[in-house]
Amino acid sequence: ELLSHYGIPVARGIMGSSEEELIDAARTVGFPVALKVVSPEISHKSDAGGVALDLKDDGDLIRALRKMKLKLQSAFPQAGVRGYMLQPMVARGKELILGGTQDEQFGPVVLAGIGGIFVEILGDVSLRVAPISRQDAREMLEELRGSALLKGARGESPSDLEALVEMLSRLSQLMCEIPQIRELDMNPVRVFPQGQGALVLDARVILRR
Repeated sequence: ELLSHYGIPVARGIMGSSEEELIDAARTVGFPVALKVVSPEISHKSDAGGVALDLKDDGDLIRALRKMKLKLQSAFPQAGVRGYMLQPMVARGKELILGGTQDEQFGPVVLAGIGGIFVEILGDVSLRVAPISRQDAREMLEELRGSALLKGARGESPSDLEALVEMLSRLSQLMCEIPQIRELDMNPVRVFPQGQGALVLDARVILRR
């Protein structure tokens, strides 16, 4: 809701806890679907086994949910699971992380990185002190070592860079206007071919204490 308020497109989803609720949710949004655990203690959902993708029917969904619960109970026995988010699968595209943090010295800082869930492995990120202009946002994307991937390397369609510029600009505004946010990660952000936009698939907000 916070991201949507600032005009940042977010993948729609329905929360549920029981198998029955999630089956109803899947039938509402339409298969195939993605299933994600919702827990403030589990930040890297994919690594933890808290994400299941491309579930095609009720059986796939039930099996994925039960497997996920077992894995999470073993790996994170103390984690408070608030439920499970069910989302329709979205078109393929390039994945990034966009985020912001409140730095004690510089104030709000925004970040862009290539790789989505692999950002920590690739280490390809660019930073700016907020507020940023649209030109700043473009330069952040240009600075990434993987920027050629976004421009359409090896015959692939170029990504919608202007959608990412817009998203970074709105993220900068959000971080400046709400200093109570200590950290905000939109990860992954999937960007589609030129003219087709970008979409936040998952996000995490940490407030200052």
